[in-house]
Amino acid sequence: MKKIIIAILLIFFVNNAWSSQELERARSLIKSGNPQEASKVLYSLVNNSRYKKESGEVYYELGRSFANMQLVQPAIFSVIKAIKVSPRSRHLSKYLEILSRLSFDAGDDVGLNYALSKIRIKTFPKEQKPILYFRFGQAYIRIGKFKKAANYFGKIPKNHELYSKARYFIGLALAETNSLRKSFSAFTQSANARSEKGIVDNQRVAAVMGRARVLYQMKKWNGSLSEYRKIPRDSKYFHDMLFESSWAMLRAGKFRSALSNFQSLHSEYYNNYYYPEATLLRSIIYLYICKVDEVNKVLKVYDETYGKINKDLKRYLKRNKSYKNDLKNYLALKNEFKTGKKGYRYTIPYVLVRDLNRSTMIQSRSDYYYNLEDDLQKIKKSGPWSNTTVASFAKKIIENRKRGSFRRLGKAIRSRLLQYKKELNEFDDQKELVKFELVSSEKEDARKKLEATDDFDTKVEAKSSRFSFRKNGYEYWPFKGEYWLDEIGNYHYLGVSRCE
Repeated sequence: MKKIIIAILLIFFVNNAWSSQELERARSLIKSGNPQEASKVLYSLVNNSRYKKESGEVYYELGRSFANMQLVQPAIFSVIKAIKVSPRSRHLSKYLEILSRLSFDAGDDVGLNYALSKIRIKTFPKEQKPILYFRFGQAYIRIGKFKKAANYFGKIPKNHELYSKARYFIGLALAETNSLRKSFSAFTQSANARSEKGIVDNQRVAAVMGRARVLYQMKKWNGSLSEYRKIPRDSKYFHDMLFESSWAMLRAGKFRSALSNFQSLHSEYYNNYYYPEATLLRSIIYLYICKVDEVNKVLKVYDETYGKINKDLKRYLKRNKSYKNDLKNYLALKNEFKTGKKGYRYTIPYVLVRDLNRSTMIQSRSDYYYNLEDDLQKIKKSGPWSNTTVASFAKKIIENRKRGSFRRLGKAIRSRLLQYKKELNEFDDQKELVKFELVSSEKEDARKKLEATDDFDTKVEAKSSRFSFRKNGYEYWPFKGEYWLDEIGNYHYLGVSRCE
């Protein structure tokens, strides 16, 4: 009996020793820059019953080997698995740290949210806390808890590389809660933190745009325009600046300046940009300054451009009920941008496909989808390793993620197309209102012209005596010659339409 017990114990210790040796060998391979070989060793241990107690460490090291091969999704999957099989591991904070970092860099919301739900800030490594605070802030912004988001972003120290971005997001969050002065201050801090990067630095320019928008929200039109003028011409925000500053000019009564903006906005260079509101705004400004012919011209341009787009979009949505064709159009455009080759026949209006690419949400989901495609290409080009069982395991994970990503991206595009349809219908209603105002103005002007007589003095005298003007604080002066400005006094001008 004793011999049997000794034999069992001997086998147990031998197996454990072998297991430890294999795990250490895998770690050594990762350290020496041979993650492919390490992954093969580790994958052989995953399904080994003798390794059950250390399965968390095995999955974690497997995740590290994938990360070193830049196969991010298999790495994220493996680390999540490590957390699930060893939820009370003394290494849990280490698992969570690498999971949050990988998920954040890859734009993987599922992995990031899972990590954030498990993390205890007190046990997190001190040097990694600013990154953690930043991730918490972004997560709270996504769900609309702006005060909590601002609180987490505010924990990032001034000397950290994420400080400028954190201040920018604080500005966004505070603007959402209508704390406009604090929002302006946060945007200023963000811009100042990037001042050494030059005037065309995207982060700095985004912060300046934030300041301009906040001042507009505060109804400080001139201050807003002053900030908009700081946006450089070669910035990606320049086109948005032209449009937004036009609204500020309109509110400030600077019609001529607004019209000069529209000359740029409606130039050939910006023909493929989706801005129906800008076209209607231009017609409204012409209506204000009584340029009737120009109003009609602009409305005609609107009908020829956005009226056609609306009809084509409605026809497309009626024929296509699935998001798959939406995605084909979008991916074809991405391929055009990437390769420079044209030739795809778009069934969705090209202007809308281009504008889809400007959506932050669609762009991030698109980047995630392409990252998965890149991971698959890395496996295919990995030589003999691509034919191993661990490579098949990694490939299966990526393909599952890719199917889900394809579906989410397609549904996001479909949702935006339906939003375009709604927007264009609303803009069509606004266009009809502009037409109605135009016709009303023309009718009123015609009526006044019919009522008017050649003798202005007779018209005034016929309706009221001069005494009635004096009684109400006005003097009537039928000027027909030269006069000094100080002779006019309080001059009341009668009988002329606002457009004359």
